[in-house]
Amino acid sequence: AIRFGTFVLTSNTAGSFCGDSVFQTCEFNGNETTPPILLSAGAGAVSSDTRGISFESCDIYGSGVTLSATGSAIVGDVWFEGCQFDGPSAPAGQRGLILGATGSSQLSQIYIDDCYFCNYTGPAIYGVTNGTSVIYMLSIKGGGTSLITGNTSYGNAAYYFTGCESVSIRDVEFDSIKGGQIITIDGCTNVMIHDNKATRCSAVPYGITIGNGNTHSIM
Repeated sequence: AIRFGTFVLTSNTAGSFCGDSVFQTCEFNGNETTPPILLSAGAGAVSSDTRGISFESCDIYGSGVTLSATGSAIVGDVWFEGCQFDGPSAPAGQRGLILGATGSSQLSQIYIDDCYFCNYTGPAIYGVTNGTSVIYMLSIKGGGTSLITGNTSYGNAAYYFTGCESVSIRDVEFDSIKGGQIITIDGCTNVMIHDNKATRCSAVPYGITIGNGNTHSIM
């Protein structure tokens, strides 16, 4: 257990690698300033890899779990399986899982299976790219997301994605979402949204919002 602080796995020198690790029944606690978990690659615009990491049946308290790739680096082959993400009710703008790629980097093959996200004032899952970077092969399957109040600084949605490719969101139960929408996607390609369920979300005016930068299949 890490009661407060950041658990870091990183590769930040040219050609370096960090990964091939499994963490089971661990406890992490932090915030967006001091993330509970930080997986990163590419400090200094180098080419490096952080890949092959699995978190199984872990409890993650607070906010700001971050997967970050910069330069020409790769962060990928990451699994969160059966994990609980339990956020704070304040301050506003707190996000559960943050996916960020800049430069020409890649975040790829991110699997979030049967996880539970609860009590965030920003998006439970937030993915954004810059430059020619890409987030692709992102799969969210099963589990639930509840008590998301929404924050306009981060898209005002329970799930918010822009600049992502090959995204699948299926079999998720959304409960008591209070933001502007449940899912927002913009500038994304090959997105599939199916077999999800929403309960007690009467305050949400739009279930899914789709920006005009999207292409290919959206269901």
